[in-house]
Amino acid sequence: MYSADVKEVRVPEISDTFERTSTPVWYETVLKAQGEWVVSFAGSRYLKSQNVFDALGSEIDRLLQTPDNWNSYGSPAPSELAVKNTYPILQALRVKLVQPERVLPSADGGVAFIFVSDTISRAAIESLNGGNSHVLLYDLDGNSETIEWPTAQDAQLNLVSKLAAHLRSDGLATKGE
Repeated sequence: MYSADVKEVRVPEISDTFERTSTPVWYETVLKAQGEWVVSFAGSRYLKSQNVFDALGSEIDRLLQTPDNWNSYGSPAPSELAVKNTYPILQALRVKLVQPERVLPSADGGVAFIFVSDTISRAAIESLNGGNSHVLLYDLDGNSETIEWPTAQDAQLNLVSKLAAHLRSDGLATKGE
C-alpha cells in the first residue's frame, strides 16, 4: 500500500451535508494535480507535494471550465468573480497552513473549500457567484454557524484560526448549553 509504484487510488465516496457539492471526480482531479499521488491511511490523505496550495490554485483555475448543471441539480458553474474571490481565501489558508480536503464547484454557484476532521466538526468556505463569501462551521450533530468572509486581512486570518480550532473541537455547542 505504501509502495512508490502505486498507480491508482480509489477514493471512497464521502456522504455528509455537502453531498450535492462533493463528488469523487473533482476530488480525484485535485489529487492528480501536477502529477501528484496520494496515500490513504486510516481516513487521512497525504499529498506528496512541495506545495499543496499551488496545486489547489491550479485546480481553482480549472473550475472555470465547469459547465452549468455540473451536478445534474441545475447548479450554475463558478463565475470568474467567484474564482477571483477565492485567491485571498486561499492565501489566508496558506498563511495559517490550514489545508482544505477539497476544492469544488459550489452547489449554490461558485467555489467551495471543504474541510473535514477526525472529530464530528466540519467546515466549508464558499465564494459565491454574486461576489459574497462565507464560512460555514458545522458538526455531524446538525449544529451550524455561518460567518461572512471579512475584507480585512487580519480579520481573515483570525477567521481561519477560528475555523482551524473548530476542526479540532468536538463540534459546535448547541444554543442554550
